[in-house]
Amino acid sequence: MIARALLAFESLGARLHEQPVPGIEACDATATVLTWREAIALDGKRLHDRAERIASATRLRLETALAAGADDYARALACRPAPV
Repeated sequence: MIARALLAFESLGARLHEQPVPGIEACDATATVLTWREAIALDGKRLHDRAERIASATRLRLETALAAGADDYARALACRPAPV
């Protein structure tokens, strides 16, 4: 789909060139830690109090999220770019 969009832009006269994105390699890990910690902030009490009432796949994700600590979250927040 992206390749088709790029071809469409080229057909309209756009010139395409590679553009490096500094720090892109850390984006996936950063987003994962942020998502995990925010999920625990929202559902951690429910996980603790009523784990048996949470679907097994969701419970597994929440339990995995516990691996990311507050220090990990702080480092991940520091990696986020400033809002534009």
